[in-house]
Order: sequence, then structure tokens, then C-alpha cells
Amino acid sequence: MKRIYLLLLSALLPAVVQASEADLKIPGEIHEFGVLHWGFFVAFLGILFGLYQFLKVKKLPAHKSMLRSFTRLVRLISNNKASFLHACSYL
Repeated sequence: MKRIYLLLLSALLPAVVQASEADLKIPGEIHEFGVLHWGFFVAFLGILFGLYQFLKVKKLPAHKSMLRSFTRLVRLISNNKASFLHACSYL
């Protein structure tokens, strides 16, 4: 019951308050050149970190039963014989 009230409140509150993204006030410093570049730099570092972790995990050995299970899952999904959720139950 509490979830229903929270759902209704979150759906109706913006209409009552009359707030939108157009009402947001953007500070003057945000338009400077450096802030945008720092954001790109942080995003690029995140991409590099994700690539590093991916390559690190890719080198790890996998157990044979895990590989068989994964192969069976890929075959089920690629043949469209089962939905994704149904195929995940085979894991």
C-alpha cells in the first residue's frame, strides 16, 4: 500500500508544483571552456578503466562446465527457441 502512495505521489507531484527543466538556473561558471573538457576527460578515464577491466577478465580461465552452460545459452537464444528469461533458467 505504501508503494502505491509513493507511486501516485511521484506521478502527481510535478503537475502540482509546476516545475520543469526550463526552470533550472545554470550558473555562469558552467559555460566556461574547462568544465566541459574536465567532464570529457573523466568520461575518457572511465572508458579506459572499463577496457582495462574487460581485458583483465577476458584473460581469466573459465571452468569447462561454465563454458558448456554458456554455449547452450547462446545456442538457445540464437535459435530463437526460447526467450532470454527462459534461457537464463538453464544457467
